[in-house]
Amino acid sequence: FLWIDLIRTYAIGTPELLYELTKVPNLVGGTFFLGGIYLVCFELINRDSEKLNHKNIHYLGVHTEAVADLRIEKASYVGSFMYLIGAVLYTISQVAAFWHSAPLWHNRLIDGPLILGGF
Repeated sequence: FLWIDLIRTYAIGTPELLYELTKVPNLVGGTFFLGGIYLVCFELINRDSEKLNHKNIHYLGVHTEAVADLRIEKASYVGSFMYLIGAVLYTISQVAAFWHSAPLWHNRLIDGPLILGGF
């Protein structure tokens, strides 16, 4: 985050340098962030590891009978999925920021997901 201020303050570098120092690392970090949040959700919805095999793995849906047996609060699931949705919206805005677009599309693809995602 300090690279932006350094480049603007001392007028060093080029717009391409600023782009490479901000957009690319931010997208890579955001993508890993999204993957990590998904893995948290994946682990939470597949808590019945004693019965887990390749036939009953759940990727997004929650197996409610297994949840009832484990006595895990629904707030844990709701919070995890809300966090996942926020991370997806954040990643959408990061990918859309790579291209220059009309103001209407900028509002829909960059500003909108950031506002809805809470970042």
